[in-house]
Formats: sequence, C-alpha cells, structure tokens
Amino acid sequence: PGVKELELLAAVRDNQPQAKVVIVTGYASVETAVESARMGAVDYLAKPFTPAEIRSATENALRMAA
Repeated sequence: PGVKELELLAAVRDNQPQAKVVIVTGYASVETAVESARMGAVDYLAKPFTPAEIRSATENALRMAA
C-alpha cells in the first residue's frame, strides 16, 4: 500500500541489485511491462495468472541466478 507503479522494483534494484524480480500485478499495461523489463525484472505477470505461469517465471528467475 502506498507504493506507486514501479517504486518497489526501483528500491529492490538499489538495495539488492543481484535480486531476480518477477512483477505480479493486477494493473498490467504495456508501458509498465516495458519499463519493468528495462529496470531489470525477470518477468511480468498480470493477474489472473495460472500456476504454470508463476512456476515458469520462478524457474526462469532461478536459472538466471545460477
């Protein structure tokens, strides 16, 4: 609550640049998807998403961390 748009991603990038971030949002837009990728997010999931989608995004993030 109180966090606007991609402020949380920016904060994570500033404090933990090695972190792999998957954006999960109920307010998806092309603009925020593009901006989150530019800021280093591993994936961008719009609600509702399937268990397979969250699993795939998680596996991709883990592969990138290795």
